[in-house]
Amino acid sequence: MHVGVALNVGLTPVEIKEAIYQCAPYIGFPKTLDALNQANEVFTEKNIHLPLESQKQVEENERFEKGLGIQVAIFGDMIRQRQQNTPEKQKHIQEYLSAFCFGRL
Repeated sequence: MHVGVALNVGLTPVEIKEAIYQCAPYIGFPKTLDALNQANEVFTEKNIHLPLESQKQVEENERFEKGLGIQVAIFGDMIRQRQQNTPEKQKHIQEYLSAFCFGRL
């Protein structure tokens, strides 16, 4: 229902998928994949050609550094210090969030 409404109010399929991708760190990949599949069903029903053109802007091996750079631009250099001071067992969480919440696809 939400995808159909989003299309009706002028969002593009790319914008809708980008919003869904942003859910992954918060709701997990399985639920995000379910949402993408649901969106694809609506796109198919509305004769929107799939797959959509890739919007990829960053290579996988650059994602963390790009994301961290965006965080530094927003929050300042303190973000680097906080990541360096994070306990070792928690660093993977911060790196994941930097990469997937701020790194561009």
